Amino acid sequence: MKARKERCLTWTADAATRWDSYYATFEKRPSEGTVALLTARQPAQLVRGEQVYALAESADALGVEHFEAAKAVVEYAERSARYIFGDSTGNRHADALLLRALRQGDMPRLDAQRFLGLRLASDLDEIEDLLVSLGLIRVLETVPAGGGRPRRVYRAMSANWGDQVRADQRGCRTLAATRC
Repeated sequence: MKARKERCLTWTADAATRWDSYYATFEKRPSEGTVALLTARQPAQLVRGEQVYALAESADALGVEHFEAAKAVVEYAERSARYIFGDSTGNRHADALLLRALRQGDMPRLDAQRFLGLRLASDLDEIEDLLVSLGLIRVLETVPAGGGRPRRVYRAMSANWGDQVRADQRGCRTLAATRC
């Protein structure tokens, strides 16, 4: 019955500190891509979850235990979205390039343009910008062994850690031991 009374729930000092830290980290995440779109309201859902847990306990304030319980739920939802949608960007050309790069290893820019069937380099520039901004690829400049003009090469990266991603013959992705 206590939960039915109209009242204001505030954070305890420890819970407020944890919230501030969580929100600062959340704001630094990429805002593009399928998973980002699906989890954009995560902070609001976390606060609602905190309130539900606090009201269920008839608590007078939102405590650390309520924050941690709600955080576990929204993090589970985010992991589920990542599992289902992976590194999908929501852009069919970017997704196709990413999957090709993961299977084949490094891919020269010209090969990527041909693979995607793009006539204009500017179309590939948009795709490249998207994948780089999401941390899904890295653009490398390579100089041919006999000299000549440098070539741009795409290398697939892990979205979470910035480690190089490699695919074995079965298509399983593994992280390389070296940091980029």
